[in-house]
Amino acid sequence: MEETWYRFTDPWTAGEPPFLQEIPVERYTAKCAVLNEYGFRRYVLKDARKRYAYPTKELALESYIIRKKRQMQHAANAHDNAKENLDAAEKFSRGEAVVRTSNLLFEDSR
Repeated sequence: MEETWYRFTDPWTAGEPPFLQEIPVERYTAKCAVLNEYGFRRYVLKDARKRYAYPTKELALESYIIRKKRQMQHAANAHDNAKENLDAAEKFSRGEAVVRTSNLLFEDSR
């Protein structure tokens, strides 16, 4: 029987359960599992902290949850930066702030 490793990925529509990819193992080396993903070889270290796929569904789901939490942190940071930049632009448009300028021209170094 062929061994399988697992990876959860995002569904096509938000709010639906994630997809479970079942990726067959082509072979093992001393340090990694060689997975056959749609005809392409993918080398996954056995003992890495973060891996592309995992030998159990439970580990794959745990990894997916961690990835989604990290994605939410990145999105929240991007939202906060955009909000601050929008607030600064609106203050400038009302005359409450001064725009800083920079000169991107470089002197000729000849």
